[in-house]
Amino acid sequence: MEKVIYLEPDDEITSVIDKIKKVNQDKVILVVPKAATILQSVVNLKILKNQAIRLGKEISIVTSDETGRNLAGQIGLTVYRDLAKRPVSSHGERPLPEKEPTHPRVERPEEKPEPEEPVKKSKEMLDIRPSGVKFKPFKDEKRAGIGSETILEKSIRPVKDTKVVNSLKKLKIAVILLLFTTLLTGAAAYLLLPRARVELVLKAEKLDKSYEIKAQKDVLFNEETGTISANIYSIEKEMSQEFEATGTKEVGEKAKGTIILFNETGTDQPLVATTRFVSSANLVFRSTAATTVPKAYLDPGGDKVNGTASVSVIADATGEKYNLGPSNFTIPGLAASIQSKVYGRSSAAMSGGSTRIIKIISGTDAKKAQAQLMAELVNSGRQEALSQADQGEEMSFEGSGQGAVISEDSSPAVGAEASSFKYSLKAQIKVMTVKKSDFYNLLALKINQEIPQDKELLKEELEKTTENKIVSIDTALGLMNVSSRVQAPVIAKMDLGAMKNNLKGKEASDAAAYLKAFEEIADAQVSLWPFFAKKVPSPKRIFINTSYQL
Repeated sequence: MEKVIYLEPDDEITSVIDKIKKVNQDKVILVVPKAATILQSVVNLKILKNQAIRLGKEISIVTSDETGRNLAGQIGLTVYRDLAKRPVSSHGERPLPEKEPTHPRVERPEEKPEPEEPVKKSKEMLDIRPSGVKFKPFKDEKRAGIGSETILEKSIRPVKDTKVVNSLKKLKIAVILLLFTTLLTGAAAYLLLPRARVELVLKAEKLDKSYEIKAQKDVLFNEETGTISANIYSIEKEMSQEFEATGTKEVGEKAKGTIILFNETGTDQPLVATTRFVSSANLVFRSTAATTVPKAYLDPGGDKVNGTASVSVIADATGEKYNLGPSNFTIPGLAASIQSKVYGRSSAAMSGGSTRIIKIISGTDAKKAQAQLMAELVNSGRQEALSQADQGEEMSFEGSGQGAVISEDSSPAVGAEASSFKYSLKAQIKVMTVKKSDFYNLLALKINQEIPQDKELLKEELEKTTENKIVSIDTALGLMNVSSRVQAPVIAKMDLGAMKNNLKGKEASDAAAYLKAFEEIADAQVSLWPFFAKKVPSPKRIFINTSYQL
């Protein structure tokens, strides 16, 4: 598969190579605009080709820039004029040679050419070609950009022609200028392209301490009092939700029956309605109406006859256990001295008592529903308040919002028999926020006042290593106290500017060894780019990334 990359006119060679590195495909087509920077230098194109070989990529260039195509073709890159109409051939194009001017031939006696001695390669000569790359000459006219024209071999003989001489002079000047430009471009690339990336792992100590930050409405940042400004947002919100009823209630029927009353005294005994009658099983029944138990009397034969009366009773509570058989009953409301003489007895069983448990909406259910809805409304209010504030500039805390009930409703009502109910709540939410930069700047100031002067807090780690908790809040007064437990890393102070100056001119291995010699540095890695860079460049071209190790 091929990957097409469209370049910008001002894309530098480093940017182009980075784009190629990110491509997964083996074949990459670079679509280059006319007069693009990358096409203005043979050095750029050679660097591009060498990097492509190192990355295992097959690079092709598509451009309407004829000069750029010629330069690319000369170093062996595949070039096309048009992306859509590119030929199947993978060879580079070269410009057609101009036709030689026709001059009158001057006959001279033939001279035998002296045999040329082979040029021996000096030991001091450097081969600029990367190892493992074979450069092959063009094998046919088409690869040389000649097309179907035929080149006839001509013998070139010097002609005393002013125009020819002038042309040769201009050609020499052009060649000199080209060589000068090439050398200048190469020098600029050598000076400007190299860069060093330094990865430092710093030894760190873990700080674990709590600090208190005060926030107050309508005050300014004050380091001495440890106070920052707070904002208050007031939002009205409402919500309804279904809840499960968990209350229970025992319901049923009460047992009923009749009790025969006996009076052994010589005085009538009146009894009011709801008089209690307690069975031998300690179950209570109450009379449904008032009655009077007549006194005892003597019959004609002189025998004593107890006064009697009957009264209807109902159990004091529901349940089947009140369905008693014939039983004796005492009347605890009477004086203890006569309770044994005025009493009751049932001759038939009590009946009709039953019981069952039902679910109802309890007061506890309603309170729980209100608390849950209020928490959700406060949390929603916090988010809404932050959305109204500057994006990312303000922060709030868990518990930094308070709600006041405006209205509430339970359907069905509390106490009703139901398995679930709908609870609605309308509340006024007030949320306190603080500016995030103020909060963490004040926290960092408090920390730096306590740590040694040769140490510093890794401020970028402060936010994610701090646990904030509301100690007290009063949205009516606009006051809030926050306790912050900090567990951030503290490292030795490092002068990165001086470090860069000391690294300049060192080889990568020496630079890494120099950094590792510092007691405060756990590890260091130095890498140079591009491949021909041998030493660490100027400080402006050194980029340092730091991490820490506890």
